[in-house]
Amino acid sequence: MALVLSGQGEKASPILKLGRKYSAYLTYPLLLASIVWLLLLPFQTFTRNGYFSENAMMPNQVYTVFGTEEHMSAMNHIDAELALQSTAKDVGERQAGAVYHAFDSLGLDSEIQRFAYSEVPGTGSMSGINVHGVLRAGRSDSVEALLIAASWTTSSNRTNINAVRLMAGLAKYASEQVYWAKDIIFLVTDSGEHGIETWLKSYHGGGGLYVRSGIIQAAVCLELPPAQSYAGMGLFFEGKSGQLPNLDLVNIVQYISR
Repeated sequence: MALVLSGQGEKASPILKLGRKYSAYLTYPLLLASIVWLLLLPFQTFTRNGYFSENAMMPNQVYTVFGTEEHMSAMNHIDAELALQSTAKDVGERQAGAVYHAFDSLGLDSEIQRFAYSEVPGTGSMSGINVHGVLRAGRSDSVEALLIAASWTTSSNRTNINAVRLMAGLAKYASEQVYWAKDIIFLVTDSGEHGIETWLKSYHGGGGLYVRSGIIQAAVCLELPPAQSYAGMGLFFEGKSGQLPNLDLVNIVQYISR
């Protein structure tokens, strides 16, 4: 320590003497080097690729088994239920009944939520129907949950039936597994953002919902425009108050999609 530090009454070390002597010449080069280093960080060569901080979520440790005939059958079951509900006069009632029966057949605790909203105050109210099903995790006490949501229409006001069908397949797959540590909530909303906003208010203490789970730790919203096949995928993520969410889930989606 005597070679590095110099206390009161002690002889200054040679390193400190040299640093004090040439400090004026070293300040600006070091400052310039630090600025250059910050400018180089965005380049791929100088940055670290996406990684997983939670070892339990590494996709390389499991086999991909989604997409079997049973999962495809669950997706087609939505179309079959829609056909059975064709006698319903209201389109929303027909869609809600089809999803409810599909979730119930998979063993999910399901519930239908009817609501009314007003896009512009004073212009009258409009109605909508949400349906959600909760897959109870066998290894937890329903303290935490994950949410998978889809609306009947996309952000461009096109049908989102493909996302609802995919959700049914995911629900079938999730119901076959036994290692879940959190409940999984499958939600199909009506009326776009109004539907999911109403559901969230009711879920977090607004009343009107009887089938509940724990605190929602993360949510994934599915949107699949009508098409036979898809050449690309967009991933948009946001955390609480505009902050970044847990990137492990984002990195998993990116890894699997490649």
